[in-house]
Amino acid sequence: MDTVILLNDGHIQGGQEKTEQEPLSVLGYRVQLDEGYRLAGYLRMLERYPVLTKLSPFFPEFLERFHAADGKEQPPTGLDRLEFAKTVEMIGYPGKPRLDIYNTLYGVRDNEAVDLKEFTFESLFDLPLVLGGVKHIVFGDTMEIFNFQTMYTFFEFLDGITWELSFQGAPAQCAIRR
Repeated sequence: MDTVILLNDGHIQGGQEKTEQEPLSVLGYRVQLDEGYRLAGYLRMLERYPVLTKLSPFFPEFLERFHAADGKEQPPTGLDRLEFAKTVEMIGYPGKPRLDIYNTLYGVRDNEAVDLKEFTFESLFDLPLVLGGVKHIVFGDTMEIFNFQTMYTFFEFLDGITWELSFQGAPAQCAIRR
């Protein structure tokens, strides 16, 4: 599978060189994060490749908040890093089984997962962002948890990060309309 590397300056690198090619053409590629990648690099990528902002109604507000926070000191989070991971849940066996697969973004402090709800969107920009594994949970008569290495496509990464960040500060798109 072809791989793209996301650089902290916002560039998407294919192979050994930065690419200015159409980023939509690499959505199915395996994603790799450059060493030292941060959430700010994700937002810089959206600036550098504006066509990506058409993938979600949340992107314009994310970029607006990113620019508004530029240069302003944020309170420390105490987190070591952000981790993007996948969860696979097998539910209802024995019985009528169901399989749920979803991506998550969470903080890590002292190797323990921390929910991001207690932090502001802006306080997360400068945290290192890494790709985690997949947690396979089997719910049935007993619960069993298995951890595996996995890979992510560029689209999974874009969509998963966006979904999780959409709950940080309740952007206008999350407001209930009356």
